[in-house]
Amino acid sequence: VFNKLCSILLTHQELNRVLYLIVEGHTLSTALQASIYSIALETLTNIISEENEAKFLPISNKSVTKNLIRELNSVIEKYSDKYNYNGKETLLKKVSVINSPTNKQKLLKPFELLNLKLNEKEVDAINKRNDFLHGRLPYQYNDDENEFKLQQISLTLLYCVTILVLKYIGYSGYVMYYPTMN
Repeated sequence: VFNKLCSILLTHQELNRVLYLIVEGHTLSTALQASIYSIALETLTNIISEENEAKFLPISNKSVTKNLIRELNSVIEKYSDKYNYNGKETLLKKVSVINSPTNKQKLLKPFELLNLKLNEKEVDAINKRNDFLHGRLPYQYNDDENEFKLQQISLTLLYCVTILVLKYIGYSGYVMYYPTMN
């Protein structure tokens, strides 16, 4: 498995970046670790979604999507005199990506595709990743209990990224569950 990982890394720059982020994350504070692991998760999710694009789309039929977008654009055009500054352009841009999954769906789908079952705490940690990406901490460092909660989220994100990488390269063995060790 390690040999396969090394072979893949020779040609897969994005996966290289994911592993680099994981390694670098170990050297940072807990809050920054959670942010770095969130970035690694986003990067890995993008890799898997690009390779499985049709499985991520809410509407798999491209002609249906084209027709829907065309019809919605005509409705937007019909009300063009009612919009605020740049309103029409904003709506047209949003409609153009209407067949995209939500961020949450995009982050959870790779686990489903690779037959990995997430528990409630893992899904919750993945949901909190947006806070870390935008510089918000779900818990403050004002006491040991909140510090522990932050550590648990960080370690859970690390676990999620790790199992995704390992499953992605074909590993099928056991993986240490970092939050339990903490």
